[in-house]
Amino acid sequence: MTLTVYEFADANANGDPIYPAHRRRVTQALANTYIQLGETLPTRAILVYNDSGTVGVHVRVGTASSGEDASQSDTYIGPDGNAIILVERRDRSAANNMLYINAVADT
Repeated sequence: MTLTVYEFADANANGDPIYPAHRRRVTQALANTYIQLGETLPTRAILVYNDSGTVGVHVRVGTASSGEDASQSDTYIGPDGNAIILVERRDRSAANNMLYINAVADT
């Protein structure tokens, strides 16, 4: 399960990210994959894309790597699908509230 994570500095009134992304990373969604967000610039929106030809993944975004894995009730991204996650303004500070995305393969 290869995930591509795009971080955007802002979003429009409809909640769509404003391109270009200020950061793009590729990772594998294996068991308990945590990806730190917002280290370089404040992040307003995150787009997570799951490559085609893979299984689906569940993703969870939080303010700390708490050790709680994403579960069946979290956002699901199927093969060749994506999800946009908006980050509230109060959570954007890289110094105070580091954000993590946790991704686990669908079982």
